[in-house]
Amino acid sequence: MLWSFFRLECRGICTHNARLLWCARTSEATKLIPKSHGWRKTAVASLVIALFGLPASSAYALALGRITVQSALGEPLRAEIDIPEINAEEAASLKPSLARPEVFRSSGLEFNQALTGLQITLQRRADGRSYIRLVTDRAVSEPFVDLIVEANWSSGRIVRDYTVLLDPPALRARAPVQASAPQVAASPVTPPARVAATPVPAPAATPARPATTAAPAAAASSRPDKVTVRRGDTASQIARDIKPSQVSLDQMLVALLRANADAFIDGNLNLIKAGAVLTVPTDEQVAAISETEASRTVIAQSRDFNAFRNKLASNAPEQRVAAADRTASGAVQAQVEDKRSAAAAPDKLTLSKGGADAKAAEEQIAQAKAAQDAAQRAAELARNVKDLSSLGAASAAAGSTAPPAPAAAASAAAPDVGVTVA
Repeated sequence: MLWSFFRLECRGICTHNARLLWCARTSEATKLIPKSHGWRKTAVASLVIALFGLPASSAYALALGRITVQSALGEPLRAEIDIPEINAEEAASLKPSLARPEVFRSSGLEFNQALTGLQITLQRRADGRSYIRLVTDRAVSEPFVDLIVEANWSSGRIVRDYTVLLDPPALRARAPVQASAPQVAASPVTPPARVAATPVPAPAATPARPATTAAPAAAASSRPDKVTVRRGDTASQIARDIKPSQVSLDQMLVALLRANADAFIDGNLNLIKAGAVLTVPTDEQVAAISETEASRTVIAQSRDFNAFRNKLASNAPEQRVAAADRTASGAVQAQVEDKRSAAAAPDKLTLSKGGADAKAAEEQIAQAKAAQDAAQRAAELARNVKDLSSLGAASAAAGSTAPPAPAAAASAAAPDVGVTVA
């Protein structure tokens, strides 16, 4: 109806139809229509603007959706940003990137140095949906990280900031379960709906519901009301063993803390008392705590525990100084001299037996040595006397042929030789 009206009016405006179609979005479109047409001029201009203006708004339908974090605290960042709607032309020219540090400062946000070298790429899932993948090569040690993502394509640009919340490493096992649940449920949802249209699977669907409801009931009945903390147990281990399947580990930890405040030192989840008897909270008490509130409480508890550890570590320098003093005092040479004297002492002790037996033995040894010396001197004396006798005989034989004066001198010299030898 409207299109027919538009064709009739355009036919009545003579040759200005072509320029009117090209200039309908400007004020010139109204000037090209003769004044005699009056209200027809306004109707035609409004209709043209409506027809040609609607497609223009759809050209800027590209937007950045929610962000899903796949890494934990202390690990390199891995996250995905959903893109709800994007056409082939936009996907071909889309270039996502991280904003410069100057943009962070102008927006009042802090640029985390761990984001340096962040890789941002456009990816496509198996079902055809597009998303932006963010990966860093550095570990992120802060629980909160601010991001400003820029997306530029051939016909537009969009900027959006995100605040990423990173769970502690102890809660990392919970993240893959949440991330994989939508993907697994997304593909099989449509086939069961088509099969359920036939009357055959209807009886099988009715017993399936009681089976799912019976499982939590059985798990709740088997869960104990009291738990005793043994040495070496942690609050995370206890909460993981007794928590219901429909709640998170953070919710169970906070519920345990509130139900058993006296079992934790300074009210900290990381300082649980050994031997304490914990009261297990009910499913209603755990579900009453929101997941966001529980995550914030656990992160705050982790910060307090880190501050407690840093406070204990501040005493380490005093212990190191004491150890250095002990090392310096031990390096004394007097100890080495004592060891040498102690090593020489056993030699003296082994030679002396001590007491009357030792003295008698020493006297016997001295007497034997004296007798041996006397025997040696007597043997030497006898040998000397023998030599003198032989010498005297030789002198007597020589005296029979020599004058008497030299003989007398020789006989007189013999005693001198004997005395000298003796």
